Amino acid sequence: MKNKKVIQSVLIALLAVCAVSSCKDPKPDDPPEIEYTTLAQLLELSTSSSAEFDINIKDLIVTAVFQNYAQLEDGTCGAQLNCSGHGLLAGQKYDGHVTGKSRNTSGALVLSAIDVSGATVSTVQTIPCTSLSLAEILSDKSKWAHRRVKLENITFVNGFDGSAGGSGSFSQMGVQISATCRPADLVIPDGSQGDIICYPTSASCYVLSADDFIEHEISSPLASQSAFGVYASASSSPRAQKVYRAGSDQYASSTIDDVREFRLQNFDEEWVLTFKFPKTFKNGMQLSMDISSIGLEDFPASTVTVFVEKTSGGKLWLMDYTTDTGYVVKIAEEAQ
Repeated sequence: MKNKKVIQSVLIALLAVCAVSSCKDPKPDDPPEIEYTTLAQLLELSTSSSAEFDINIKDLIVTAVFQNYAQLEDGTCGAQLNCSGHGLLAGQKYDGHVTGKSRNTSGALVLSAIDVSGATVSTVQTIPCTSLSLAEILSDKSKWAHRRVKLENITFVNGFDGSAGGSGSFSQMGVQISATCRPADLVIPDGSQGDIICYPTSASCYVLSADDFIEHEISSPLASQSAFGVYASASSSPRAQKVYRAGSDQYASSTIDDVREFRLQNFDEEWVLTFKFPKTFKNGMQLSMDISSIGLEDFPASTVTVFVEKTSGGKLWLMDYTTDTGYVVKIAEEAQ
């Protein structure tokens, strides 16, 4: 009987403990997960009118700063900040709460104000730079606008004269884009070739530093061909379609008024292949070239659009990107 009372006392005590425990504040839930917004999403939310934004963001990197401008990207999209006293530095990375004002300018994200005081800041070891082609950039302008990109083997059709805000243009594999020079010390002559780091917009691109252009002669499969004539698959593996054979064929180059003419021929085989193109040209320029032949069924009369890929040693390398056909012609007045 005594044992029964002891057991009852223990049970009562346990129930009391449970009752007290159940009256305590419940264990707090985990804090709500932070919702992050990417620059690409901010671009979608923005309109042509400037409006305030209040977001949390990850990996927002400052890729360049020039006067009141700052270039930003997060791996999904880029943005250009135009705001005096913004205090941002190239190489900074922000994670967390960011506010400001944004607008969508023809598919490109532009910020007129930013406050990053609610975000944590760190420094990246390497500022991101994506190697692309002009064709890739223009096929998805919103994605690449205001991001730091590298373009290789470009040709300045119209260079920079050293004035701040000067305009120019360059081309790559038959694709051309206008460019604006921000610094006042950047002089790039027409026809210059090399690699460039720039910041595309929805319609053109910015060059922010003289150090961002590395000049060198374009190296391409066609440019490595020395024999005059026509090459198929010229952009990758040039294959001689009709080229000059020393000791067998003849060639001649002349200029009449504003037209240059280059002719390949073989008297014994009774064929002639003629190319006519404008007298004035420069690297990167687009030209219209007339082709005609006698005794060659594979070369009917036609007019093709070509780009000047290289000029050197009295020769001209021309590329038709539509048909992937290359031409090497003589420009010095000479016959052989």
